[in-house]
Amino acid sequence: MTRLPATVALMLLAVASPAPASTAGADSTAPAPVAPAAAKPAESPATAAALAAEFRRIDTNEDGRISSSEHEVYARKLFDELDADVDYKLTAAEIMAAPAKFFRHVSAGVGGVLGGTELTPAEKIQRIDANRDGVISRDEHADAARAKFQAMDANNNGELSELEFAAGG
Repeated sequence: MTRLPATVALMLLAVASPAPASTAGADSTAPAPVAPAAAKPAESPATAAALAAEFRRIDTNEDGRISSSEHEVYARKLFDELDADVDYKLTAAEIMAAPAKFFRHVSAGVGGVLGGTELTPAEKIQRIDANRDGVISRDEHADAARAKFQAMDANNNGELSELEFAAGG
């Protein structure tokens, strides 16, 4: 077996070892360390406060959890608020009269029920319009709300914690 000269062994060891934490005198052409990607940008205090207030409105029995039935009741109220002509159908015009309310509730968050920001409002509406008749019926809206609830329920226990709701609400 051949022995490497000591200087060669030290050079190989230096190349294989991680760089020291200090960058004083470091080669400017060396790549900078890569920081891990952030999971989700921090919410503004106003957004966090609005989510917490909404959570409290939905949690009607005040147990600190949103059950599937509480979520269903809230989704129905939202539908009724948007259904201006009370025909149990949401038209694109009714939805676009309050787009922030509609799209925040049925398309944001985990699970991608309606996709993220890469979809147009019309494409998001089409995803709910199961029978493709150009309007969203009360049943189609309820189905989308159930799908969103299931997507937000990260631990599959049938209820949403404040953290689960904030992540997908």
